[in-house]
Amino acid sequence: MKKIILIAADVLSVLLVLFITVLLLKYFLPSGSWINQVEGDSMWPTLHDSQIVFSEKLDNVTRGDVVIANIPKTVIENNYEYQGGVLIKRVIGVPGDEIRITQDGIFVNQELLMEDYVTEENKGYTYKENGYMELTLEADEYFLVGDNRKVSMDSRRFGPVKAEDMLYKQLETPTRNFYIKIVILVLLFIVAAGMYLGFEIIMKKWVKRYDNH
Repeated sequence: MKKIILIAADVLSVLLVLFITVLLLKYFLPSGSWINQVEGDSMWPTLHDSQIVFSEKLDNVTRGDVVIANIPKTVIENNYEYQGGVLIKRVIGVPGDEIRITQDGIFVNQELLMEDYVTEENKGYTYKENGYMELTLEADEYFLVGDNRKVSMDSRRFGPVKAEDMLYKQLETPTRNFYIKIVILVLLFIVAAGMYLGFEIIMKKWVKRYDNH
């Protein structure tokens, strides 16, 4: 009987701590900044494979921002099926922009986009792999393209990205707000761990008192 009670106490304490931790994270931790790891070279030379980047939840997005977005579409190209997923890309077009891709580069609202983040070698692949493209973005659409035009799977293939699928914006360097949120997160886990230990102590005392009776 004692063993069953102790096991039940362990299970209840874990569930209680998990429940309280989720509540704390949901209601007390400010939403926003996180740490992400880059997978692949589609943003080279700006970002490299396995590089750690800091990001925050989107507030406002401007052309040139590097963002993390969820791509729900499946794209089949050259016998390769891309299932979609979370990608990190650069914002080339924002709602209302007219996008035109030619052999001369990317034109936004009839003006050639100056892209110093793309290598000269890569600029040629902006057009060559996909051919001519022209579209106008809707009120909730963004056009995302990787800096490494030769290998990037982006809006040139799967089209514009909806605003609801835009998740985070990359930070050049961690902000003060970012560090505050990380400290809060660590403190929350410390509190959760303390609650777990306290509950364990209380249950053990209760079991000891139960045995004495």
